[in-house]
Amino acid sequence: YEMSAYEQIYTFTFEAAHDLAVTKQDVAEHRYKRLHGHSFFVEVTLRSDKLAPEGWVMDFEAFKDECHTIREALDHRLLNEIENIGIPTLENIAAYISRRLSAPLAALHSIKVSRPSLNEAVVFYP
Repeated sequence: YEMSAYEQIYTFTFEAAHDLAVTKQDVAEHRYKRLHGHSFFVEVTLRSDKLAPEGWVMDFEAFKDECHTIREALDHRLLNEIENIGIPTLENIAAYISRRLSAPLAALHSIKVSRPSLNEAVVFYP
């Protein structure tokens, strides 16, 4: 017996600054302690074993609208100041995005947040 599933993916980017000083309190001088910025890439994946009557997992227009709401909350911001994000690591950013999208996107499967210039990525499965 073979299971089939559909994955629908939307990606977006945002530019933001942060510092991770709290993670390096025991180190006198560390680059994470300084305020710095990144280009973040986010991949939101929906997953379903069946399609809606319209023939899709979700209307892409509605999917994009929800993602753009998150983008607006993060773009050109100091991530340390965003409520409920915690220490702004890739892991916590992915979890934050997941919490914000889990209600409007019932088929939410994963959130991938990456910094391609550093060859770094985290995938969060809610």
